[in-house]
Amino acid sequence: DPTPTASALVNALFMHADVLRSLKQFNEAEQKRSQAMDLSNKYLGTAGSPDCQHNLCKSRGLGIVDLHEGINW
Repeated sequence: DPTPTASALVNALFMHADVLRSLKQFNEAEQKRSQAMDLSNKYLGTAGSPDCQHNLCKSRGLGIVDLHEGINW
């Protein structure tokens, strides 16, 4: 079962994106977020989607409310 490994990797990619964002490397940070979303969709499916969306918002400096208000990524 790849779920625990994929979940840990997705979290690590979001943390890496946060570090890149703090270093003002915005394009690289967005690439890490995209990789995290791809892994989540592939290995965690719909079960990992809410957590991944929440982490995506946090990593982009947005609140979860922004997600529900229809921010266009």
